[in-house]
Amino acid sequence: MLALLVAHGQRVVCVPGYTVHRAPPGAYGSESTGARDVCVIGAPVLMRPENFAPLKASPELNMMVRALISYRTGFISGRVRVVNRLCVLVDGVRSALEGVFCRSAS
Repeated sequence: MLALLVAHGQRVVCVPGYTVHRAPPGAYGSESTGARDVCVIGAPVLMRPENFAPLKASPELNMMVRALISYRTGFISGRVRVVNRLCVLVDGVRSALEGVFCRSAS
């Protein structure tokens, strides 16, 4: 996931555990939710961004992530084509069945 974010130009930093554990426990409420966790982890980065070094991906990793993304895009678009063909087939069968049932009911 980190490589994907870095490959798309997002700024990703490493926040050490001691930074997160030193956060005041009562500042963000007693219940831990995803949004509160983001606030606890992101607050030090927003206050002092110079203290956190951005992660950098190697060119090989960028190339591998881009290849994986293009493969997944092709795979998913193929699956969408199959589902669309099945929808057309089912629609044809449904209309044929409606015609048979309407004639037999009268």
